[in-house]
Amino acid sequence: LIFARKFLDHGEDFLIMNADILTDINITDFVEYHKKIKDFATLAVSDRESSRKLLFNDELVLRGWLNVQTGEQRLAEFNKGFRALAFSGVHCINRLIFEKIKRTGKFSVMEEYLDLMHTEKIHGFVHDSILIDVGRPESIKEAEKYFK
Repeated sequence: LIFARKFLDHGEDFLIMNADILTDINITDFVEYHKKIKDFATLAVSDRESSRKLLFNDELVLRGWLNVQTGEQRLAEFNKGFRALAFSGVHCINRLIFEKIKRTGKFSVMEEYLDLMHTEKIHGFVHDSILIDVGRPESIKEAEKYFK
């Protein structure tokens, strides 16, 4: 993200999609939702199996992260029955993120989101679209069923 700044930092929000996923998410609905709520960042999420989950309050504002396997958590506040959803690798981000990122070198943008959830509104956009991680060889056959 930092290395792509010169291509993205033109005063408008921008869309990122992880390179190793295939999805039929409705990008138009996703971007319209982001614009409507005038958010710092909007993350596409769904209720599916995942070893890591993002935790959202009743207004779908990001309040934490959970490693399902180890029980490790990062929370912005006491967990009041947060909704656990899996990140789908699609984000719509305000260009101000470049002024707020503190890390350098190689890092996960999710780490920044978990820091920024204390000061910025980061919403979830819940979808039930097809989502396949094609970064795993065993997923290629599954992807071929949907995307040819």
